Amino acid sequence: MLSFKLGPGMGKKGRQNSRHMSLRLIQPSGTLVKIEGGPMTLERTFAIVKPNAIKNGHVGEIISAIEREGFTIHGLRMAHLNKELIKGFYIEHVQKKFYPELEEFMLEGPVLLMVIEGENVIARWREIMGVTDPAKAAPGTLRRKFGDDLTRNAVHGSDAPATAEREVHYFFSAFDLV
Repeated sequence: MLSFKLGPGMGKKGRQNSRHMSLRLIQPSGTLVKIEGGPMTLERTFAIVKPNAIKNGHVGEIISAIEREGFTIHGLRMAHLNKELIKGFYIEHVQKKFYPELEEFMLEGPVLLMVIEGENVIARWREIMGVTDPAKAAPGTLRRKFGDDLTRNAVHGSDAPATAEREVHYFFSAFDLV
């Protein structure tokens, strides 16, 4: 007989899940073996598949990379963003000289908006994406494979828990997330 005990459950507003796992294994002889695991922190982050990656047919490959890593998708929406949404989302970049090019790019076509969850997902998703500039990204990363340049870099991911929280709620309500 094999049984699992997981607890205590969802963390603050369901966005982080801290679980402690213990495993009880009853051997055929009746001997109880108990294995204690350490705490596991599940995080949620925000991701975008950008217009160039959609136009070039890379959505399936990007979602496959998410699933191969063991992440789960809890929100998914394809959308055409308008200037107001882009400006609000990239509010910290509006005054920077690269912003007009970024805005123009994000208006080119639809984007895929996602909320993904997994252990240490913020840092791990950023590793899978690669650095912002595809030319400097490590081989095999999504930006190296699918990005065109610094602006047209195929994917976006939140850089910190507070940013993830803001970005998730910018595009998704609690009712949109599973």
